[in-house]
Amino acid sequence: MYINSQSGSELYIGGINQDKYKGQITYLPQIDHMWSVAGSTSVDGEVKYAGPMIIDSGSSLILGPKESVWEWWGAIKGAKPCDIIDCIGTGYFSFPCNTPTSFHFTFNGQEFPITRKDLIWAKHPGQPLRCIGTVRVNDRIHNKWVLGIAFMKTVYTIFDMDNHQIGFAKTA
Repeated sequence: MYINSQSGSELYIGGINQDKYKGQITYLPQIDHMWSVAGSTSVDGEVKYAGPMIIDSGSSLILGPKESVWEWWGAIKGAKPCDIIDCIGTGYFSFPCNTPTSFHFTFNGQEFPITRKDLIWAKHPGQPLRCIGTVRVNDRIHNKWVLGIAFMKTVYTIFDMDNHQIGFAKTA
């Protein structure tokens, strides 16, 4: 699956489109029926969560349990919980739009960076230098993170049903 916010997104059934990725594919065994794999996420090289992650093209954001999402955002200078009215919901965080922080998801030792642009869900209303982040609290799924489109648009994703595994590669 190749997701591009500009144009040219693609769902390729029964194979892999080698024009959409570069380098090696990192395959991970599926750990349950929800397309979960083991991985970690880090901020500035420091791991903030390691464990099961559901890969979900039906979610637009990156979701996680309250404690680990708060710890993740706590590593970003100037990040703070977002007011429910400004963010039209709970569990969101805002942060300085120009933050120099680096973000990664790691699977089987292979790092997949998330750009600052991909971390921005929207501009904060009334505060033009602050952005609302794509990483949000969701306590309905305990002890797992959900990696939706905000993550998936940064990688080429392969759902291999025959071998019960998911593959990631860097986009071309």
